[in-house]
Amino acid sequence: MPLIEFDRIPYRVGEFFRAITARPNPKVAEIASGYLSPPLLELFEKMSPYDQAHCVAVMQHLLEMGETDPDLLAAALLHDVGKSKIKLSVWYRVAAVLLKKKLRFFACKTPGKPICYSVYVQVEHPRIGAEMAKEAGCSERCARLILYHQAQDPPLDPEERRMVAALQAADKEL
Repeated sequence: MPLIEFDRIPYRVGEFFRAITARPNPKVAEIASGYLSPPLLELFEKMSPYDQAHCVAVMQHLLEMGETDPDLLAAALLHDVGKSKIKLSVWYRVAAVLLKKKLRFFACKTPGKPICYSVYVQVEHPRIGAEMAKEAGCSERCARLILYHQAQDPPLDPEERRMVAALQAADKEL
């Protein structure tokens, strides 16, 4: 796998500009409040404005695809909540995204080392997010969907595998 995935450059450039221009949007939280319990909404609101908007867009895309399962829609809204474990400048996020797949060994659990810790959070955000969501009261199934939202071959039953595939498809498009 090349260090730079050239076919993803336009997406990443767009993502960068959306991230640096994102501002809190009350409409985003209002939409999420229709699908999340108060403790889960509180967790959602810990995410950056960019991540909140992205997660709502993923959920809306799932709705457009005909998905209605409450656990899947909640998982869509919370699939990136693990990234909220630390507040990162956009530059640290860029470094973490660029490094996470190619240099996983660079990740460390030491918060005092911002770049390597940000890579750790990027790599581990599905697990971190699933744990955070479970602590806030989400269902076991919702937590599994968050946990495996980036997995290639998740150890789930066929219906949950279908839901993870739908979540991955929506996430990749947005």
